[in-house]
Amino acid sequence: MTAVPPAVPPWLVLLNGLPGSGKSTLARRWAAAHPPAVVVDVDVVRAGLEHPDPADVAPGQLAREVAGERARGLLLAGRDVLVPQFLARTPFLETLAALAAGTGARFVEVCLDVDLPVAAARIAARAVRAERPEHVLAAELLARAGGPQALLDKHSRMLDLVRSRPGTHVVRTVDGDPDAGYRVLLAVLAR
Repeated sequence: MTAVPPAVPPWLVLLNGLPGSGKSTLARRWAAAHPPAVVVDVDVVRAGLEHPDPADVAPGQLAREVAGERARGLLLAGRDVLVPQFLARTPFLETLAALAAGTGARFVEVCLDVDLPVAAARIAARAVRAERPEHVLAAELLARAGGPQALLDKHSRMLDLVRSRPGTHVVRTVDGDPDAGYRVLLAVLAR
């Protein structure tokens, strides 16, 4: 039996931003308000992989492949998919764009640009609380990469990528206000 395509194509939404910018929170909020939307969080996938060295890049690549395949299945089933993921290079972004094109999904990129001190404070607080394995892993990876200087470098590279993609919707907040990001996401996806 052949799957019948939905009347309205599903969304594939990339939420880019620094660790601690609110990507996952925003994705979960939108998905909860718009069932049967699903959040495919690459960091959650990566944290669930068994690997001895969190600085090893192979688990990150594997996690993106696994997340991409999960998103493909959900899109083909007609579900909206939100992918919260920090990106400063194009390969995974291009993978997502091709995935959307190949499944007939509508692809949109949103970048949450939060002030660096806000992101740094959130990362530190999350690592102390250790409530979610992906938060602990993100804090450890950032520390190994050089801490605050690495965050500054990540931010600069992310903004370079965003500038190269003029269709990206940028949400700039000084205090990381989650409602600002949510309002932009609602407006973009209402089109």
